[in-house]
Amino acid sequence: MNTLWTFGDSMTEPFQNNNAHWSLEYCNYKGYCPKVYGEILADKLEMNLVNRGLGGIDNYTILEKICESADKIKEDDIVIVGWTSPIRFRIVNDHNVWMNILPNYKRNEYTQSISQSTTDEIIVNRDNSLYIKEINNWIKLINKSFLNTIHWTYVFNSIDGVYLPSFNRIITETNGLCNDTHYSETGHLELSNVLYELIVSKKNKKII
Repeated sequence: MNTLWTFGDSMTEPFQNNNAHWSLEYCNYKGYCPKVYGEILADKLEMNLVNRGLGGIDNYTILEKICESADKIKEDDIVIVGWTSPIRFRIVNDHNVWMNILPNYKRNEYTQSISQSTTDEIIVNRDNSLYIKEINNWIKLINKSFLNTIHWTYVFNSIDGVYLPSFNRIITETNGLCNDTHYSETGHLELSNVLYELIVSKKNKKII
């Protein structure tokens, strides 16, 4: 059986693996942990799933996870990459591990070696189209490396992939009881339907 590989941030990570407050609250609201788009697609395509999504990560970490998996991805496997905000980046913290820097979150909780003002300045610097061009160059390399690849993002519409921001959100589904903007169960189903059509379209083009 072939494998579906999914890479990305919290929009890709399974609910049952995610210990963030918003995910736990939503699963409690539902009474179970819903499937995310990768799980829905794997069932529909009758494929194994390797989901390497992880909440709160940056694009460098997403790329690293793809590189770590590269020797395991086979010719007929399908790779889906959900890129996140190019403003995010990472530094090595005081415990000698990668720490992801996200705008609007605490940034220097685990490191004393880099000041808050430095990370703020880097965030401002990263709001530049060259960082999107950087991602597009990665996409060229990934597409050359793997035959069946789809790139998407919910954040920005300038990457060489599909911009997919407009699906049902948790805050909408719960009528505000869970105040969070991640995709809801319905949103993940909607996203999986779009990605499925893209996969089928790519397969049909190869047949022709």
